[in-house]
Amino acid sequence: MPSGGSALALASSLRALDDERLATLIRTREVREHGVGDWFDLAERLLERSSVQHAVARLDRRALLALVGLCTLVTPGTALPLAEVERYVDERTAETDDGFPLTVEARVDRLVGLGFAARTDAGDVLTFDAVCEVVTDPKGLGLRDADTLGAPPPPQLDAGGRPSQQRVDAAAAEQAFAIATTVVELFDELAGDPPRELARGGVGAPDLRRIAVATGTPVDQVPTLLGIVRRAGFIELSGGRWRPTDAASAWVLRPVAERWVALATAWAAQISEDARFFLGDRIPESWGPHLIEYLRWFYPAADERFRDEIDGYVRSAELLALLALHTPTTPGIAAIARRPDDALASISALLPAEVDRVYLQNDLTVIAAGPLETAVHERLRGIARLETRGIASTYRISDDSLTAALDHGETAESILAFLETISLTGVPQPARFLLAEAAGRYGLVRTGAVVTAPSATRVGYVRSTEPVTLETILVDRRLTALGLRRDGDGAVSRFDRDVLYTALRDARYPVAVENADGEVQPPPRRPTARVLAPQTIPADVDHASTLVARLRAAGTPADDATAWLERQLELAVKSRLRVAVTLRTPEGGIEEHVLEPTAVARGRLRALDRRAGIERTLPVSRIVGLREVDGR
Repeated sequence: MPSGGSALALASSLRALDDERLATLIRTREVREHGVGDWFDLAERLLERSSVQHAVARLDRRALLALVGLCTLVTPGTALPLAEVERYVDERTAETDDGFPLTVEARVDRLVGLGFAARTDAGDVLTFDAVCEVVTDPKGLGLRDADTLGAPPPPQLDAGGRPSQQRVDAAAAEQAFAIATTVVELFDELAGDPPRELARGGVGAPDLRRIAVATGTPVDQVPTLLGIVRRAGFIELSGGRWRPTDAASAWVLRPVAERWVALATAWAAQISEDARFFLGDRIPESWGPHLIEYLRWFYPAADERFRDEIDGYVRSAELLALLALHTPTTPGIAAIARRPDDALASISALLPAEVDRVYLQNDLTVIAAGPLETAVHERLRGIARLETRGIASTYRISDDSLTAALDHGETAESILAFLETISLTGVPQPARFLLAEAAGRYGLVRTGAVVTAPSATRVGYVRSTEPVTLETILVDRRLTALGLRRDGDGAVSRFDRDVLYTALRDARYPVAVENADGEVQPPPRRPTARVLAPQTIPADVDHASTLVARLRAAGTPADDATAWLERQLELAVKSRLRVAVTLRTPEGGIEEHVLEPTAVARGRLRALDRRAGIERTLPVSRIVGLREVDGR
């Protein structure tokens, strides 16, 4: 339970912040709206031990040193000149360069912005005893040892120095192309079978493995991949499942360079300023493999959650080609600095020119010697399966891929014409034969929906132009669960046509979906989520501004001063504080009494005056000032 003195002082400090800084504090400290009715509620929430520990974990070494100095040089709640804080930090870090471009004053401002400290009208700094208890308590963070906080960083540079920027950017180009094409495959997989969000958060292991296979991504990188596209607004949780948004459909049709910039800049726009600095052009040498080690030194109070967050930043940066060979990339630096035009120009110069022709070989592989034009790539993906991803990619034509193309409206003639247009080697005979065979078998089995009389129940049906094939389906043990039963020239089931289609396709029957007129329809696909790109997220999704507005509106201008004073007195009573009360005398003068408030009711304050040895009863209307004093 935070002390009343801390809450009293912090509430006053919070009230003095402008709306933008206050909303940022609420957002950064992850304060929930529920139960916060006024400034004192907010102060008490911020001073809860668990909340303080979580936020202190994100402070760098010098910010922690400044906080330790505020807690040890004077009694918490007592103002200390900023120059004394600066001297305290500088003396302990004279031989240490952490490389971070923030002054001690800027770090003190960060403490204020987190609700750990306050600035007086004179510019001095004070902190709160509830914060200091966490910072200096050996059972808490145990950071009283300031000399430890001033220790030099570990070696962070490769002995061989920085690799050439040309090598770094060449690796970045390869990875940028890979992520841009991998995300396309991800959207296809999520549209066909959206993974479910677990109750505890995240996606289950079976879904992660399935996505890993579909996208060619190591399974341990799939959560990072999902996080990247979620930040860009390209997937959204809908009905408990992660589905692509309409924005994803538009993104897929853009050139590779533009696709990469959209992913990179959306991710970079949402990272912290610290992460922006370390993942940008941090130093003129390579980080080598020591970036994680350095960051863990830089944040000595980091808890497991924050360490995981740091690791996640680095993994995302590498997957997005913001880092390559442990070094910031040229397009990555621009993206992290929020210069999208420079990022686009840089990555465009690194990627080879797009091509619109491929090599179609006798073994049914299709080789693209460079990045394919988006329109060609998208149509080819509908006909052949992407096998290897890279600036030079390989696709493979198969019976399954051709059947999928026919499902989506292609014909044998349209497929052949397309392949003849894009192939530099013509269309080999094996490809022609496989296409003819797939087209000849396609649609031999049809599934649709029919309304049965007299119950008017809508059921799924299966029919075939080959009676032998239908008989095989009816006795196929793999399809027993469908409960198919003969009905005239076909069979019906209590399941709908989409379930029948999926089961028959999994059993490798040449099935197609048809409408009531017998026309082939595209196969069933799950719906996409609605559009929720980052720039279109409603403002009320961020509750911080709503909470700020509610706090500001808690009192009207006429009674705000009195209500504020009464709330301060109530907290002093509750926390048994000693306070200095400034009174206006009936003659118009000013006097001060050090009191221990015991009750506030009907506009009057009752308090013990131990110096005078009496109990005083004072009209609240005569009180013009209130401050906590040392209780000892």
